[in-house]
Amino acid sequence: MPTTVTESVDLRRTPAQVLELLADQGFVERRTAVNPSMTGRVRRHTVTSGEVHIETTAALPADWLPARVRAAAEALPTITRTERWDRASGSGTTTFDISGVPAAASAVMTLAATADGCRMTHIVRLSVSVPLVAGLIERALAGQVAAALRAEFPLYDRAEGAE
Repeated sequence: MPTTVTESVDLRRTPAQVLELLADQGFVERRTAVNPSMTGRVRRHTVTSGEVHIETTAALPADWLPARVRAAAEALPTITRTERWDRASGSGTTTFDISGVPAAASAVMTLAATADGCRMTHIVRLSVSVPLVAGLIERALAGQVAAALRAEFPLYDRAEGAE
């Protein structure tokens, strides 16, 4: 059974300002580097009048996986995160391709205007296709994905520009 993680934060920026940050490759590179346990890099950053497309890749830290799974793995998995943000609606989707682990993840993101800025919400759905350890891996990954998103959130309010 898939595991769902929901992470939200209230930001002091409007949805348009957050989208402008996401359109800034320097900001995306800083966001990618915020988790020191992952050596990530931006593979693709494309901005059009209608969309922001971001693709990042990183080695998955060994401690993101349960010990039994780490012991069976031949190499550390990599994770590719592909985000597509619609600039008109302030919503988007993400896919997480996790190589080396029988897992899949996807997310829906929204930027909803509030009186003081906006609320950014990520709803991530993780599933693992190995029945005996699926729940164990899903719970481990869910906790790590949630922590990684929470680590990124403060960058949006601390970033210069788009104010």
